[in-house]
Amino acid sequence: MISGIKNSIIIGLALLVCSSCSLLVGSSDNDLKSETMRINYLSSNWQPITPDSADYAVQNPVSGSVITANSMCKKYDSTSLKHLTINILSGVESPIELSSITLQFNAREALQTAIKGKLDGVLTFMDILTVRKNRCVYDFILISPNRKTFERDQRDFKQFLSDVDID
Repeated sequence: MISGIKNSIIIGLALLVCSSCSLLVGSSDNDLKSETMRINYLSSNWQPITPDSADYAVQNPVSGSVITANSMCKKYDSTSLKHLTINILSGVESPIELSSITLQFNAREALQTAIKGKLDGVLTFMDILTVRKNRCVYDFILISPNRKTFERDQRDFKQFLSDVDID
């Protein structure tokens, strides 16, 4: 029972985090979702969930982790990757950066940052990959309720990312 409640809290918080950029500054008709992002991720361990304002979301019902994908075109195309990541973390209390690396993703420079912090008082671990391409910003986020599931589900997150195409 408590595990189910905790997983529901994580799902709700995940959906809030993935919509944080649009919550901060509002959205308009000029804020477009990408029409070119394709996600071909298939895994029996992850089930699609309603993504709220994100483009795509899946949950691992065993671990309680959530993976989201979000796009926004034209609005943040000149904002730095670091600042975009900071915007995503706006609702996280006492964030602690566990790692940060610049890498190539879909032939573009990307920033991948692992964070731990509290969302609504719940300790949460996140792996965030942010990239810009063709005037669109994409963020992909793994949100986990504890370090053990975070470390285990990072393998699936890596596979998820390899199954994303943003041409």
